[in-house]
Amino acid sequence: MPPPPARFAARLAARAEFDSTVAWALGVRFWQILAGPVTALLIASRFSETEQDYFYTLTGLLGLDALCRLGLSEVLVALTSHAFAEEGHTAKRRLAGLVRFAGRWAVGSAAAFAVGVGVFGAWSLSESAVPGAEASTAIPWRGAWWTAAACTAGSVAVAPALAVLTGCGRIGPVTRAQTVAAVVANLTAWTVMLAGGSLWAAAAACAGRLAIEGVLLSRSWAFLRDLAAIGGTAFRWSVDVWPMQWRAAIQSSAAAAAAAGLTLVLFRHRDTLGAGEAGRLGMSWSAAVALQYGGVAWLGTRAPRLGALAAAKDRAGFDRLFARTFVASWAAVIVGAVVGTSLVWALEEGLLGEWGASLADRLLPPLPFAALTGGSVALHVPLGLAAYARAWRAEAFVWPAVAMWAAVGLTTWTFGPTYGAAGVAWGFGAAVLCVGVPLYVVRWGLWRRRR
Repeated sequence: MPPPPARFAARLAARAEFDSTVAWALGVRFWQILAGPVTALLIASRFSETEQDYFYTLTGLLGLDALCRLGLSEVLVALTSHAFAEEGHTAKRRLAGLVRFAGRWAVGSAAAFAVGVGVFGAWSLSESAVPGAEASTAIPWRGAWWTAAACTAGSVAVAPALAVLTGCGRIGPVTRAQTVAAVVANLTAWTVMLAGGSLWAAAAACAGRLAIEGVLLSRSWAFLRDLAAIGGTAFRWSVDVWPMQWRAAIQSSAAAAAAAGLTLVLFRHRDTLGAGEAGRLGMSWSAAVALQYGGVAWLGTRAPRLGALAAAKDRAGFDRLFARTFVASWAAVIVGAVVGTSLVWALEEGLLGEWGASLADRLLPPLPFAALTGGSVALHVPLGLAAYARAWRAEAFVWPAVAMWAAVGLTTWTFGPTYGAAGVAWGFGAAVLCVGVPLYVVRWGLWRRRR
């Protein structure tokens, strides 16, 4: 029998819905938390402020992949988990139809990203040059941008297959691959930074991530092929996917556009704000995003089980599992925000030596940083409620999402050109807390009562 401390730890992990799958999913975010300071130090020591502006604007533009994914991954996880959990030949035929559709979508979305986002990103980076800047300040970004865009297009193509695997209960291999991909992406980026490759570090990270995703896809190819080979069809995109997807697409597209705009607005106003504002926000935003994704990843590990409980119409069991997972994941996000803000304060006060002082110059000050991470803590509520409804094959938060991200965009474009990165950070926190959270909570209550 295990000793009492081990038994207590096991019970606590069970109540928090923490297991090896959660550990691997959080491993991605934990690695990002560990790797973030290393990346920040390398950027602070190897990049000029102008290069940092370009780097984070470029990586922000890559986040526009959501405009091409159009929310399909989240929808596929929900639909495939239902179909995989159901018995009967009709459910298997529906699952086969979903897999075949995912394959077709992968090709189209990757091409759309390579052409659409590729051209828009090139235009944004070229047209955003500081008016009247000296030729010596120009940063060679074109090769790095187009390479990163091509590799990201490959990841967009792989995403539907990963969603199908997750919905079919193979979340363990997916989360392990994502963790390895994160490690490889950082290692390749660091190598390029140390070699003086500047913006090519972003392209190297995208290439490393795509390589690991490709390995997982090759190993799972036989499983996906067998699913798609089931004869007949009980699947219609207009009936089974589109009612959920268009809602998910609007939400994800609004979020991606608002997030990309955070740094892009500052980048376009470098002539008045000066170099470094976009880079400071970008480096701080990467920490806030790690918190957001960490909480979402914890919830996401339970998507197949939640989908199975919803398919069985076990509402009581569903609510218990969701409540435990949501509370545990939100607590982790809160702890991460407090630790991150405390670290930034220590850097600002010079408690970590000269290297800390040099890094503090490339980050937001403590109070704006707290506003940014506080917004991430608040954002976990809308993201969690959306995950709750999605498990029931419902997208109930289209207009609350549009209103929240429109508020983020409005505050960014209003305060960014005048108050710089600090104004964008405070605007983001206020928009999520004062607009997003109330609208989501009210909408969730109305939707749940009508079910």
